[in-house]
This record gives sequence, C-alpha cells and structure tokens, in this order.
Amino acid sequence: MKTISKYDSDYYEWSQEQSRLLRECQFDLLDVENLAEEIESLGKSDRRKVRSLFVRLLEHLLKRRYVRIQECYRGWDVEIRNFSRAIFRILEDSPSLKNYLKEIADKCYKEAMSSVEEEYELYDFSGGLNLEDVINDLIEE
Repeated sequence: MKTISKYDSDYYEWSQEQSRLLRECQFDLLDVENLAEEIESLGKSDRRKVRSLFVRLLEHLLKRRYVRIQECYRGWDVEIRNFSRAIFRILEDSPSLKNYLKEIADKCYKEAMSSVEEEYELYDFSGGLNLEDVINDLIEE
C-alpha cells in the first residue's frame, strides 16, 4: 500500500520541512524526486511569465503606435510601463532568460500581431515594431 507523502497532502508543510532539512544538511532525509521536480517547475514558470508578459507588452506597443484612440493612450502607456518593469524584474533575477526572450521574440510578435489585428480590424499594423529595439530596451532598462 502506497503512503501519501506530505508533498501530496500538505504542500506548504512539505516545503517548510524540505527547507529545514536542506539547511541542516540532512540530505538523506530529503524528498529528492519531488524537490527536483519543484526546482525544474520554477524555471518553467519564469519562462511562461516572460513569454506572457512579452506578448502583452508587444500588443500594447502595437496599439499605442497604430490605433488612433486618444482616450486609450494613457491606459496603454501605463500597461507598457507595467509589463516592461515586470519583465525587467524577472530578467534581473534570472539573466539567462534574456537569451530565451530573444529566442521567442518572433513567435511572441506574431501572436501579438494576430491579437491586435483581430481586435482592431480597421487599423493597419503593417509598419510593425523593431523587435531588436524593444528587447534592448527591456534588457537595458
């Protein structure tokens, strides 16, 4: 009969116990398999956040540049700042994700473009954005 570990029954308690065991160097008592899985998922989570935030940033940059609805400008400007800052903070904590951002830039751009073209059918977005400039602004913020 399989016993249910604290990992399955009380995640918070499990995480606190694993943290304590690590600090006390009691490695033989660690739940290594679940710890490895959790550490791996942290990296994946940051990647998903960067991707999502970057798509939203690109959408708002495209709207701000091409959609002529002045009453929306302030809101879009605020969102652009917020998304940029959120991405910057993640990249500051995990600099290796800068390369990931460059890898996904084209896919994110296509996703953002598709979204704004669908939402604002009457506007022409063909001028696009310079992705290299957008990424450099994020990295150097």
